[in-house]
Amino acid sequence: MNPSYVHFRPTSARAALEVILGEGILSELLDETNDGWSTALLPFELAEFPDATWDEVARIADVVYESYSTSLLCGEVVLCMERRVLWRLRLAADEPARMHGEVPEDLGLNDWSDVWNFVEDARWVDAVQAAS
Repeated sequence: MNPSYVHFRPTSARAALEVILGEGILSELLDETNDGWSTALLPFELAEFPDATWDEVARIADVVYESYSTSLLCGEVVLCMERRVLWRLRLAADEPARMHGEVPEDLGLNDWSDVWNFVEDARWVDAVQAAS
């Protein structure tokens, strides 16, 4: 399994986000929640967007990127709110953790499999609430 999701608000930021992340990348919209967040399933696994890309994304919209790969034993979560990257975490079984910002400890993201559970349990909502 290798899902990658982008949750974003406002929905009107979709076109601008696609200019940064790649044309058509948000074409598979899954739903829009009551809080104005939209969710898109991405057509690839674990994209390694550079920090500058996330900085640019953060200036346009609130975004949560979450992805994991069971074949690579790796996972990544990025939270952009308040026009900046609040935190970014990449965990892999065979490499040291890469972190930018301060990830809330209560999210329990200590191992790549924690990211797997985070994604599968839709805990991105918890991350947004913790940051609000």
